[in-house]
This record gives sequence, C-alpha cells and structure tokens, in this order.
Amino acid sequence: MGLLLDCFRGSNSQQTFQSNNFDTPDMETRRQAAAEAANRRLQQSERRGVDEDELRRMKQRQNERERIEKQLSKLPRQADDNGGLRWQTD
Repeated sequence: MGLLLDCFRGSNSQQTFQSNNFDTPDMETRRQAAAEAANRRLQQSERRGVDEDELRRMKQRQNERERIEKQLSKLPRQADDNGGLRWQTD
C-alpha cells in the first residue's frame, strides 16, 4: 500500500524542484539575451554559403569603397554653377 501512495505524491526530483524557489531572470535580462542570440543568428546566416576567399574579397571591396569615400570627402566641393557664368535677364 505504501507504493500506491508514492505514485500520487510525485518523485523526489519534483518535490525538490517545487520546494526550491528558483529566481527567474527579469524581463530586461531576458530581452538582452534574446537580442544577443538574434545578432548571433544574423551573423551566422550572413556567412552561410560564403567561402573564406569570397568573404576576404567582400571585405577588401568594402574597405576600398570606404577609402574612396574618405578621399572624396576631403576634396573641396565645387558648386555646379556652369563654370562661374551666371544668366541674367533684364
């Protein structure tokens, strides 16, 4: 008869789990962990199917574009005013 009562009471692991109060992380911690996991998945999906040589070439092209943009931003800007001539109407 003691075996029958043990079935209704639950196992020892369930009793210890219910007796211990585990603190669940707060919502901000959960959000931060979810955001980090999403970023990791995005980075992995971006690299999926791209071999190392192609990745290196993509980075080189990106660096070259950035270098050209920096050089263009350093050049003085010329206004498009048709060579300095102005139209006047009387």
